[in-house]
Amino acid sequence: MVVFYVGIIIFIILLIITTIMLSNIKLKLIDFTIKDYEDLKRILTLIKDKEYLKIFEHLDFILKLQLCILNKVPIFNFRVSDDGIAKFLRKQIRKRKLKREEKDIEKIVKDDKKQIDEDLPDINLEKLDLLMNLGTDNASFTALSTTALTVLISIALPFLVDEIKPQNYNYEINALYLDKPIFNINASLVLSMPATDIVKLIK
Repeated sequence: MVVFYVGIIIFIILLIITTIMLSNIKLKLIDFTIKDYEDLKRILTLIKDKEYLKIFEHLDFILKLQLCILNKVPIFNFRVSDDGIAKFLRKQIRKRKLKREEKDIEKIVKDDKKQIDEDLPDINLEKLDLLMNLGTDNASFTALSTTALTVLISIALPFLVDEIKPQNYNYEINALYLDKPIFNINASLVLSMPATDIVKLIK
């Protein structure tokens, strides 16, 4: 009888491990929006000042996380807003600060640089819908910027996508020739990664 129960436990453990190994984590970014040029300027200023958490005050989006077996069948769904992400990051920052107080800072920096590639998950961009409107008070700069952004996206896509399906990737960057700076963006995307790699993001 004991052997029977042990066998069942081993079977369940193997089933769980197999399920995880054959599963993918999908991240869906829904309606990522920067409303206007003033928000964009504020975001750039916060990045320059390294006040990254305050950036979320000028963004709107919903993040949906799915655990899918065989990359198709969702068995777990979780949704979080930009406010929820900000709270999570604050918590992670507090944890990291406590850890850094317990270790030698110089050693941590060296280890971080050495392990960057190992820590990055294998991310695949499955779908992209992007609409951006951009305008400055300089027509030449506006034209150059929109063209450069379009080319940059085209160059970056092959490095982010396992298999390019044109119908899944739509991006449009419009140049607006007005007498004042204009900027807005709306984007939705789907990212997937092996379920085992999710540990790298939360450890």
